[in-house]
Amino acid sequence: MWGGRFTSGPGAIMEEINASIDVDRHLYRQDIAASKAHAEMLAKQGIITADDANKIAHGLDTSLSEIEAGNGAGGDEQKPFFRCRAFGHGR
Repeated sequence: MWGGRFTSGPGAIMEEINASIDVDRHLYRQDIAASKAHAEMLAKQGIITADDANKIAHGLDTSLSEIEAGNGAGGDEQKPFFRCRAFGHGR
């Protein structure tokens, strides 16, 4: 897929960021709920728009559905976990 672009493994920072993946697997519901609450708070404070908060919530709901459907176990299926991390949670 990457066409040999990467010649070595993940950098140290990525190893550190991903160190909690095993814990995240057990806390995904709480992690997603916290991310949704955070987006809602940001919207209420005028930091992001209500539309953006709704889009974030929709994306997180999609991630939750994917995980609960069994698409969050590992490998490429970890993508929902990385989406959650993009909102500052899971570390």
